[in-house]
Amino acid sequence: MYANWQFWTLIGLLFGAVFPHLQTLGLDYAMVVTFIAIVIPQLSKLPQFSAALTAGAVAYFLQGLPYKLGLLAAIAAGVCIGLLLMHTTAQNSAKQENA
Repeated sequence: MYANWQFWTLIGLLFGAVFPHLQTLGLDYAMVVTFIAIVIPQLSKLPQFSAALTAGAVAYFLQGLPYKLGLLAAIAAGVCIGLLLMHTTAQNSAKQENA
């Protein structure tokens, strides 16, 4: 995979050098759309959905912090909520199996 990544990075660098005005084509949204396509299928369970929602909300409300600290806080909050809900869900499932 590393060699594949490096190969396509090199192709991208060479392609970008041949066409220096690619920014004018409006392809800036492609990275955002790709990220959304990767994340959306993962949100089918409550812990994952809640973690993404929490991280998004925290990132939005703390976007004015310097050094992108709002983003770091959003990551921490999302991970904490996701882990808490996964732990709670696992405990509830274990209780139901024992009952």
